[in-house]
Amino acid sequence: LSAQSFGVTGGFTSSELKIKDIDKTSVAGFHAGVAFNVPLISGLALQPGLQYNVKGTSLSSLRTSIGYVEMPVQLQWGLDLLLLRPYIFTEPFIGYAVNWSASESHTSIGSDLSLDKLNSRLEYGLGVGAGVDLFDRIQLSFRYYWNFEDCGVGNYFDLVKDHVTERESFNGLLLTIGVFF
Repeated sequence: LSAQSFGVTGGFTSSELKIKDIDKTSVAGFHAGVAFNVPLISGLALQPGLQYNVKGTSLSSLRTSIGYVEMPVQLQWGLDLLLLRPYIFTEPFIGYAVNWSASESHTSIGSDLSLDKLNSRLEYGLGVGAGVDLFDRIQLSFRYYWNFEDCGVGNYFDLVKDHVTERESFNGLLLTIGVFF
């Protein structure tokens, strides 16, 4: 993007908790938000944003997801090739849990969940990835992220309490498309 621009972003989120010795799978979620891209010097750009991101995991018969309001700040470096700009980036982020749901064997147990029972509603982490700006308006990106804060879901469900041997936080992938004006 050659000049400062505002955009809307959204895409696919795939995440899972780091818990050992339990059959777990990634859960598909989504993210949507806004971003502001500011070109700097020598191919650098700064892109702060605000987004809603749903992260979750599936553990045996239990599926849980947490919705976060996040503020990522992406630092990009890329080459301007006229109609496209490929770039790489790093992206620290902070977030706050605003909702939580869970289901077990096709039965919703979400009404019994309280965000206050999580160890922390705060999350923070780091993402790294690559992307491309097309025609100075469309942005496609792929990133892998690590959460550094323990979300505390394992303290709530007996199924996972005895299996938490490392930090219990979400890691995953995001595929994002953005349209800038």
